[in-house]
Amino acid sequence: MPWESLSPRVVMVAAFGPRDGIGRYARQLAAAHGDGRTFFLVGIPEAPGDDHTRELHRGPRALWLLRDAGRDDDVVVHWHPHYYIRGRAPARIASYASWGLLGLRRRVTVVEHEPDPPSGGRFEEAVRRWAWRRAQRVVVHSDWARDRHEQRYGVAPRQELVVVGHGEFFATSLDDTRAEARERLGLPSDRVVLLMIGFLSSDTPDKGYDRAIAALGAAGAPALELHIVGSPIRESPDTDRLVASLRAADAESPQVQLHEGFVDDETFDRWIRAADAVLTPYRTSSSSGVAARAHLLGTPVITSDVGGLVEQAGPGDVVVHDDVELAEAIRSLAAARRPA
Repeated sequence: MPWESLSPRVVMVAAFGPRDGIGRYARQLAAAHGDGRTFFLVGIPEAPGDDHTRELHRGPRALWLLRDAGRDDDVVVHWHPHYYIRGRAPARIASYASWGLLGLRRRVTVVEHEPDPPSGGRFEEAVRRWAWRRAQRVVVHSDWARDRHEQRYGVAPRQELVVVGHGEFFATSLDDTRAEARERLGLPSDRVVLLMIGFLSSDTPDKGYDRAIAALGAAGAPALELHIVGSPIRESPDTDRLVASLRAADAESPQVQLHEGFVDDETFDRWIRAADAVLTPYRTSSSSGVAARAHLLGTPVITSDVGGLVEQAGPGDVVVHDDVELAEAIRSLAAARRPA
């Protein structure tokens, strides 16, 4: 694993606010590998870090990290392009160039949670490729993501491109049984509970809420309930439209229930423990932190076959290839499962 080779002091860069799943991942990584190390947490203004906050998305701002990280330190960057790359082409190009220069001056590991969009002209793509090849190490969560990254950027000499399973260091303190979890959440014991949980977003990955709602109707099983739990990840017209559609589905069908609001880590795990199955019918995704936590908590996953999700599926999960198979999978679950 790449984490064992990290230096005694590590500058960890992410969006650390409580409403960001990538920030949660970063904190769990620091907690799992903190013995003998100091993690200096640098966040962004929308999601501040514990130790420092920097506005890293405007031009060459990544170079400020040279002040946070000494020459003997490692820098671990949890990458979502929205955190660090914004604005018009000149600003984006300057941002990528600054990340590349940082990689030349410090030992940088980039954990690629979300890929860069295929936007910009040839010059921007050339600078982007140069910047990605300057990192000492790039960590991805699936063979599929590794192959995609290598095809787009290549791998520089002495650069590592490493696959680390999503959630390999996850832990939970929850000891509820399914029945106890349902009682505490106010869920019925005589229904088959399907769960989609996480931040409500229209961004990549496309989580396929509409696919799940349509499959629920097509399954024709009155005992099924689909619970959608989460809050908008950020304000945007597309996200507003998504939330409005979920509210409408909740109002129109007694089998669809939207629980709109932020949940803490313990409640997040309790929802997963309470469910008969977690749904990840995504249209695009490199991997899923929700699926990783479902495996940790012993709840099966019904997942689509896109991106790295097939690799992530466990022996008790069901991989579906289209909407017909999704409906059949949840119909079969309703027929076989008797809630505790």
